[in-house]
Amino acid sequence: MTMELHRYRLRPEATPAEFWEADGQLQEAWYYQQPGIGRRITCSSDDGWWVSMVWWSGEPALDQTCPLLFFGATAALIDATTLTIERYSPRLN
Repeated sequence: MTMELHRYRLRPEATPAEFWEADGQLQEAWYYQQPGIGRRITCSSDDGWWVSMVWWSGEPALDQTCPLLFFGATAALIDATTLTIERYSPRLN
C-alpha cells in the first residue's frame, strides 16, 4: 500500500466552495475509476493549505497521479507553484 500526499494552496482568486466542487468531480470522475485506488480525502487548514491524501493498493507511477490536480476545473484553482507531492509506505514486517 502507498499513501500519496499532495499539499498545495489555492490561487488568490479561487474560493474554497469552487475548489470543493471541482475536487469532488475529479475524485468521482477519475480517481475512483482507477485500479488500485483505496481511498482519497481532501482537507484544508485555517492558514490556507490544502492536502489531498490518496491511498493506493500498489505503487502508482508519479506521472499517473500528480497531473490530475491540473485537469479540468481544478487547474484554474490550484497554485501550481505551491504543490508538493510525497509518498509513504507502511513498514512491512
